[in-house]
Amino acid sequence: MKIYSLFLCILLVGCQSKIVPHATEVKADQSVSTPVPVANSYTSTGVSKVLQCSRDLEALRTLQMSEYSEYQKKYDAVMSLSSKYLKIANDVSTDINDLARPHFQFELVKLCYDIKSRVAQILITQSVNKGVFNG
Repeated sequence: MKIYSLFLCILLVGCQSKIVPHATEVKADQSVSTPVPVANSYTSTGVSKVLQCSRDLEALRTLQMSEYSEYQKKYDAVMSLSSKYLKIANDVSTDINDLARPHFQFELVKLCYDIKSRVAQILITQSVNKGVFNG
């Protein structure tokens, strides 16, 4: 599951292309050098967020197995649909990709937020019910 999540994350997070100008002196008879694109790099924060989502899902399994199953099904569905999109992403127009990619990114981010939120709710409820924060 982790490898699949990592692959999908890299695809959905995408690449960032940075333009870095050459550091050269400009003489009076020279024009300014053109910027050179730096090699695409994957955002490590996006990858780490998906890995954290996977860990939060595993924590949910420890805390509440019945809810884990529900969220696991949603997670698998998002990953499956995203995988199908990725298979055709290079074959469709830029316009379609400009619409589809953010949709899949949003669905994954929303689901991860829901999982994180539910884990936090369960932990807080359990600590209150056990009197951890009662004086």
